[in-house]
Amino acid sequence: SYGDPYTVFIPAAEAKVFKEQVNGEFEGIGAVLNIDNGVIIVRAVLPHSPAEAAGIVKDMSILAVDHLPVGGESLETVIPRIWGPKGTTVMLTVSQDSGEPKDIEVTRDAVAIPTTATRVVSASKEVVRAAVEKVRSLTASAGSTEQDLVAEKKAESQQFYVLLLTQFARTSIDAFLEELEKFSKSDTPYLIIDLRNNPGGFMDVAVDLASYFLPKDAL
Repeated sequence: SYGDPYTVFIPAAEAKVFKEQVNGEFEGIGAVLNIDNGVIIVRAVLPHSPAEAAGIVKDMSILAVDHLPVGGESLETVIPRIWGPKGTTVMLTVSQDSGEPKDIEVTRDAVAIPTTATRVVSASKEVVRAAVEKVRSLTASAGSTEQDLVAEKKAESQQFYVLLLTQFARTSIDAFLEELEKFSKSDTPYLIIDLRNNPGGFMDVAVDLASYFLPKDAL
């Protein structure tokens, strides 16, 4: 009704999950789930989470929750049964590599969602050349100039500090600034902020983080 493709209605159950995610912490087991051909699959296990401590690992199939089968059910119905208050337990029946099913009891706890990750990379010739070609296309210039070749050679010998920001959660600001401080103390000359697959979050958090890179009054 708003005529805005970025304005959507989120049902109550999904809204609750979203709010917990963008707040950066929730109470549950700390496993990222997905569905593959009707089967609930563990796609990732958050570090230092109850799931990790209990022995839940990536690519495990969840067959039942508290001994009730979940085959063919949606994530929207399964996840609320796995999440729960800190200190309570949930019994997961799992299998791995088509092996025999087994029961794993997980004690729920507060789980912090990591919002940043970093790595240092060196650019390959192909990546540098592609970047230069992109800039050239945007500036409507053609052909390799001597300045371009010098820039390519220089970039190939440099390292880049890649800061991955997974979402604009309440916990993102402190985590982001901590990583920026590490970058400033490193010997790495260039910073890349990777926002790929970032689903969004709080607008004021995005504005706050952008303010560290934009001129005053630019927002």
